[in-house]
Amino acid sequence: MPAEGASSERMSARLGVVEKTVRNYLSGMYPKLDAVERVTAATAARDYLARHKCSSNSSRPATNTPR
Repeated sequence: MPAEGASSERMSARLGVVEKTVRNYLSGMYPKLDAVERVTAATAARDYLARHKCSSNSSRPATNTPR
């Protein structure tokens, strides 16, 4: 979801957790992605997905809810 540019608020609603949890989780990912901010992390994640021919939707469970 971060690679898609989703806001913390949107991700928290989608995951069923509070927004602070999302922000904490993303902050923990920054060092792993060699990033210091959200935009750099999202770019790194997007580049990783492109290099590995992954879809950011591949781990998303199927739902009957239209998006």
